[in-house]
Amino acid sequence: MGHARRGRSRRPCRGGRRRRCVAGGARPFRPRREEGAIALNPERIGHTYPPFTYEVCREKLREYAEATGVTDPIYRADPREVALEEIVAPPTFAACVCLGRLETLIDDPELGAHWNLVHGSQAFAFQRALRGGDVLRCTPRVADISAKGPMELLTYEVACVDATTEEPVVTAHSVIVFFADGAHR
Repeated sequence: MGHARRGRSRRPCRGGRRRRCVAGGARPFRPRREEGAIALNPERIGHTYPPFTYEVCREKLREYAEATGVTDPIYRADPREVALEEIVAPPTFAACVCLGRLETLIDDPELGAHWNLVHGSQAFAFQRALRGGDVLRCTPRVADISAKGPMELLTYEVACVDATTEEPVVTAHSVIVFFADGAHR
């Protein structure tokens, strides 16, 4: 009973249900689901969630620049020297606006989403650049759901407009990869 194989112990598992033993304890055995079976609810395709507001503020731009290694001094400039409206956000800053609300999907009991996921891809369609001081009204929606092997792909679209003028600013398309039944294999 003391031999190990590929990092897993062969010690007996406790409990009445069939379990797979792994280093650090046992976890329930979950059989693989049928190919093509979808746990996410495809009836939610096209569902639009309530809009949220996002303000592109100086501090968020500074944090983003530091986190991504952007060295342009404008992101660290004294507010008395550079007006907020003069700061153009890096294009990928839009991910902060759009992906920051993923809990909307998880909290939807009709969708069937879970936190065992990875970010598959991201694309942005800009009508204009994001600037400091912008106040955006963003509307998320489920654009598509499909299965690929043991994974489910959810295309999440967030359309952001200027909260004052209603003019389109950016639309983000994200593909979120969910692992089967919440279990990463």
